[in-house]
Amino acid sequence: MQTLITDCLRILLVAIMMAGCSTTPKEVEAKEFDAYAGCLVAPNKWRQIAAPPNREVLLDLPEKISSKPVRSWFGSADSLREVWFESSSGDELQACRYNPQKSCYNGGSVISVSFKKLESRWEAGPAKVSICSH
Repeated sequence: MQTLITDCLRILLVAIMMAGCSTTPKEVEAKEFDAYAGCLVAPNKWRQIAAPPNREVLLDLPEKISSKPVRSWFGSADSLREVWFESSSGDELQACRYNPQKSCYNGGSVISVSFKKLESRWEAGPAKVSICSH
């Protein structure tokens, strides 16, 4: 009987501990995602930087597939945050817009474009638009 009571108390204690660690959906939704998680970028390959001095020039470059200016992919969605990353080699940049309140795994969206330095000029890669669902 003592063992049964001890086992029940252990189960009850674990249940209480788990309940204390859980979060409600509103708490998860209110969490703000950092740029690496929001943009689905690997921190071991990219480092976050301030917008580069040539930001406007880069955004005016033609996107690789559509030939539209990169700027047209970024639009003006106020709910999206713009961040920039630089590769560890320094010859690539990545611009990203993401919703800091919703991760890609929770209905958020991510727009990113990579840029590669070719000798003395930059070239824009294809735009990646991820509209995620949960």
